[in-house]
Amino acid sequence: SINPPDDLDAYIRNQPLSGSGAVVNAEMAMRQAAVFACVRIRSGVPANMPLQVKRRIDERTQEDATDYPVYNLLKREPNTWQTPSQFKRFMQTQLLLRGNAYAMISRDLNGRPNMLVPMMADRVYPSQDNLGRITYKYTSKDGHQVDLNQRQVMHLVGLTLDGLNGVSVIKYAKETIGLSMAMEHHGSTTFRNGARPSAVLVHPEQIGQE
Repeated sequence: SINPPDDLDAYIRNQPLSGSGAVVNAEMAMRQAAVFACVRIRSGVPANMPLQVKRRIDERTQEDATDYPVYNLLKREPNTWQTPSQFKRFMQTQLLLRGNAYAMISRDLNGRPNMLVPMMADRVYPSQDNLGRITYKYTSKDGHQVDLNQRQVMHLVGLTLDGLNGVSVIKYAKETIGLSMAMEHHGSTTFRNGARPSAVLVHPEQIGQE
């Protein structure tokens, strides 16, 4: 439910339906060649770049912090099913499409991080109290909800208007993407019909110039 008029404008802007009538969300937008190409290229850059974890010895000297738990997570095995490249690609893709990327930080009995579990950004809802503390409400695939604190979540924020929630490029560009989707659909339909009109008007008499 909404409380007009304060929430009405925000409610309308957040709908996936564009002015062209096409539904624009992250999944549908990725079917557009331009969007897919941009996301593929942009997500591939951090996925293939090395991520160094260093320890400073002095002002001029650094060494690999191989004994630090985060070193193993970022360089070798973030979790049991992804390589570091796959994990970074997923996080960057979420950041590009939804403005935020989240990973749950699992810790061992000593409190050291031992796994980064990626979370779908559209299932995570961050909030901040008056003291600046951030909590995250995560809804799993089976509908189970869990509350997480800042220490339990790795949160990457893209372009933001409030300092907490990243801006979804797809949401703000939905009119442009929606128009492209509608034009593509119209063109496909026209060619499927052999570029012939779907209806013909027949008049029983001869039609004059007027």
